[in-house]
Amino acid sequence: MNKKLLCSTALAGALIVSGSALAELKIGGNFTHTANFGSDKASSGSTGSNESLGTEMNLVLSKTANLSNGMIATYTGVIEFDSAGSTTPDVEYQATLGTKDVYVGLGSDAGNNISSSPTLPAVGYHVGSLALNVSKSDPLNYDGLLNGTEANNESHVSLNAKVAGGTASIIYTPNTTDSDNDSQSVISSSGGSAMAYLYQGSPVENVNFIIGRNVEKGATDTAAAEITNDKIGVSYNFGKIRAGYEYQKYEVGTTEETADNFAVTFAASDSLTLGVQYSKADTNTAGAHDEKILALSAGYNLGGASIAVSLVDVENLGATTTNGVDSQGVVITTKIGF
Repeated sequence: MNKKLLCSTALAGALIVSGSALAELKIGGNFTHTANFGSDKASSGSTGSNESLGTEMNLVLSKTANLSNGMIATYTGVIEFDSAGSTTPDVEYQATLGTKDVYVGLGSDAGNNISSSPTLPAVGYHVGSLALNVSKSDPLNYDGLLNGTEANNESHVSLNAKVAGGTASIIYTPNTTDSDNDSQSVISSSGGSAMAYLYQGSPVENVNFIIGRNVEKGATDTAAAEITNDKIGVSYNFGKIRAGYEYQKYEVGTTEETADNFAVTFAASDSLTLGVQYSKADTNTAGAHDEKILALSAGYNLGGASIAVSLVDVENLGATTTNGVDSQGVVITTKIGF
């Protein structure tokens, strides 16, 4: 799943899985429609503009069971439909077994993960996803600089503990090219492994915090094949104003990339939220220019539905050595929960 990171402010009403009880099985979901309008200067002498429409529908199933030995088992699954003509929908899931405070998780693309950004109080999509929506190519700071494979994304096992107002997790996936099939051949698998360590939560009132590291190793365990991604972020709730900052660093071999993300939101009313996001990302490639992304957003919450409009400006897309690769545009997102 692409970590578009819809926020918990202006779109909150549409994100709630209301569901209906069917023999203790909860069923819910949401529908998202996105309209993109972008103008992209791919090179100093080339400018293009275009529009696009896209949709995504998620069906959410969840269940909790109290076991005879006193432990608790839970399951949450999301079936994602977002490609017309795709014969196989994306399935994200997590099953847990343990107590309410300590539990083992079995899942794929679900559960505690380093790429989520609870510390950034944004309206609508994360600033990197907004930049992608209005551009011809990927920004450097897309999906939180996680250019490698996150341990959470593939079939994994995790150990989780509820501590300090949040969740601390150790996540391990033995194969980053896993097909997520329970009867596949283990010998024919050729991918590497990944491990993540993180904590995210609210250790004190009005403060959200995340810290974590993701380490991916190749099929051959050499230093050059190891990819690390570190992240730390914090935000504070001042009442109607929330402000947050995140720093992320990506390393593989001699290549290093960093990103600084800033976000502020203002609850103008019970329904209207205004937001500003700014990102600066760079790489240690000689002659590379810093990538800068600015997004101004407004979100209107209608309860079970919401609309977010973002104006996006990107400078030096991809932090390349070619100065002036810029893009601008508008992203309109409508979300309906059911």
